[in-house]
Amino acid sequence: MNVVDLSQVGRANYEVYSNTATRVILRSITDTEHALGRVAWQLSGLEHRKQALLEEQKLLRDQLNRYKRALAPYKKLPKDIIQYIFDFCVGEAVVRLPPCKAQVLPQVVLSHVCSAWRQVALDTVELWNRVHLNASDPVHLNLAKHWLSRAGNSLITLVADVHHYPHHDAAWVRALLSPYHFKTINLYILTHQIHHLSDIKNESVAHLETLHISLVDYGICFPTPSLFTANINPQFPQLREFTICPSSKRNPVEVYVHSHDIPLPWHNLRTLSMIAVPMPPEQCLHALRQTFQLKVCQLNVSEPHHTTTTTTTTEWAAPQLDVILTHLESLELKFKHGECFGNLINSIRTPKLHALSVDGNALAWSDGICTALSERLNLPNLTLFKIGRTSRSIHIGRLLANGPMLSDVDLPGTAIFDTDTITKVSACKLGGRLTRVVFRGERDVAAMLEMLNKRENNRRLPGNSSNGSKYKTRRHVSALGYVEIWSGWRSVEIMDSCFGFMLSLAEKGVGVVLKP
Repeated sequence: MNVVDLSQVGRANYEVYSNTATRVILRSITDTEHALGRVAWQLSGLEHRKQALLEEQKLLRDQLNRYKRALAPYKKLPKDIIQYIFDFCVGEAVVRLPPCKAQVLPQVVLSHVCSAWRQVALDTVELWNRVHLNASDPVHLNLAKHWLSRAGNSLITLVADVHHYPHHDAAWVRALLSPYHFKTINLYILTHQIHHLSDIKNESVAHLETLHISLVDYGICFPTPSLFTANINPQFPQLREFTICPSSKRNPVEVYVHSHDIPLPWHNLRTLSMIAVPMPPEQCLHALRQTFQLKVCQLNVSEPHHTTTTTTTTEWAAPQLDVILTHLESLELKFKHGECFGNLINSIRTPKLHALSVDGNALAWSDGICTALSERLNLPNLTLFKIGRTSRSIHIGRLLANGPMLSDVDLPGTAIFDTDTITKVSACKLGGRLTRVVFRGERDVAAMLEMLNKRENNRRLPGNSSNGSKYKTRRHVSALGYVEIWSGWRSVEIMDSCFGFMLSLAEKGVGVVLKP
């Protein structure tokens, strides 16, 4: 017979137990504590077993993933495809050395993923052959040497600013230019440092296509030495583009050079830009005669002071032999004296010229130069014509007649708008393709407004059409797409007329820019 029902013990709020029942309850407490300890021990074993099972599960999953990755399609890609992907991820951006403190170069990131990727990255020469270096001490040169050493025999694109490097030390040439092979070189140097280029090895520039030299102190240091000397050793057999210019907009000093002194493969050049280096006209012609594939040309035509005459003769001597630039598409000329410029203009032929820009001394302009520009060049394909401020007027009718394809005209000087020109432009017999016009003179603006107003009114002419409409549209009449006007107007009538015309053009969707 049970002394006490253990299943009911402790369930009542108030209950008094006998001594015998109390001893039974105490014995049950001891047994329950022992059982609880036994269960806790068993659970502890289960926890250890569970942890071991979880770790084994993770290990097996990692193994399974590795096995699957080993057979993944991208693992079967050849090394050259991986190298192409690396090159695509890095892009065409030129790496700046030394890098900024917070900058992590993508080439470095790729080479630190794993040993296999590092080897692929080091073998991908395209990752290391585009560098922009700012060198002011030998540490920077060593950094560039270490970087470019990974480019192997690939052709390098180098932008190097070394004008802070000691100008008497040519170590930068031996460290940067001589050991490697280049496709493009862009140098920011001092005029004194240009002589260091004689230390370049011919094999380093055997495949060079672009050479750009920016002279940081050009026009600042006096005296400025000759830019080129006959003892420059390297030859550039593959050079396609050559540019030499000041890196700032300061007025350059007049350092005259001769094309004989510049060891360039003139016959291979496609782009020649020497707008900052004055050359006599005979030297310009000498250089142009040697160019057979030139497409873009920028020249500074001038004479040394002791041989210059500022004549304004309207007749130019007939050239002994024309220089025919068959492939030339863009020509920019700068001149200071009218005679030398006129002789050059009268000696060249440009059958495929599309863009012509001329800037010179306003006082040096003459009727002969203006005539040569509008008649001698005979520019049937010209679409862009830009001219500097002149003291002589440009006859708009002659210009448009000799340039039927003109769409962009920039005339900062004065222009001649005769009645016949206004009538022809208004009727689109001249300048039918004009889409952008820049004028700066008050009278020019007034005349141009008159032409354009008539031109807009003539866009729809009375007549009979197939659909019975009262009006028919004139064919080959293109509306002006852009008008840019520079002027310090004093005439209220012209201002009112201009603003009214601007509003009418805006309603037709034509852009107008007013620059007072």
